[in-house]
Amino acid sequence: MFSAITRRVLLVSGLVAGLIVAGCANNKEPDQRRAFILFLQTRVLTDAPATVPAMTAQDREDFGPYAEAYQVLFDFSKTLNDTTIAYNDANTRLQSNLNNMKALQDNWQQLATLRKSLLQTGRRMAAEYDKVQTFHASLQLPDDVRGVYDQVFAALVTTPGDPFRRILVPWDKTLQASEDLGHFLYDNSAQVRIAGSTIQLQDTALKPEWSRLQENYQLEIQGLQPLIQALATALAPSSANHDSKSPNQDLPGTVAH
Repeated sequence: MFSAITRRVLLVSGLVAGLIVAGCANNKEPDQRRAFILFLQTRVLTDAPATVPAMTAQDREDFGPYAEAYQVLFDFSKTLNDTTIAYNDANTRLQSNLNNMKALQDNWQQLATLRKSLLQTGRRMAAEYDKVQTFHASLQLPDDVRGVYDQVFAALVTTPGDPFRRILVPWDKTLQASEDLGHFLYDNSAQVRIAGSTIQLQDTALKPEWSRLQENYQLEIQGLQPLIQALATALAPSSANHDSKSPNQDLPGTVAH
């Protein structure tokens, strides 16, 4: 089944292209073009950061087929915002477990479920990003519309979407590393003494494996942190001004030795 963005892309690809190719047959096109450009300039790009306003019924009538070209951007922005909220919720849950080794031990299976769910969410967002980029590359627009539309596309799609794509694999590896820590504590609970964020291993033979798991987590988190910071910067414009709740951009915690 096609997603909302996929259906919209397929529709707009033909609709707007047809309008441009046969523009002379649409005597409303000059007015629609001017109204669309004005909307992008005064409602989306008027100030930094860019905003993501929903179109009114009047806007849709004024823009004609151009309205669908903007709706593609709005739909992707909503998808990205929802994905960001999901990742921040996962981040909060991860921190609460990593700040307490007992919670990490008890909840490692929840982390495994969370990781799989988050991976699917990220892949869906990445797929929508690719579809919108393909749509943009093939979209035919008059030069004056193209100049403004490209600015909006960069602000709402490329600038936040590209760093999000780059974070998906490192984030999954970090969650896997935290899951491995919890799984180890669970499997060896009889040999583990937990006090807050620290542990003692009664069986010294387990220490090399525990050290390896901790080192792997630290390695993953060190690679993830700069990507999260870059993503937080990129998301600040669209997330702060979308109709949805602005997400928190905290970093995952560290595991005590």
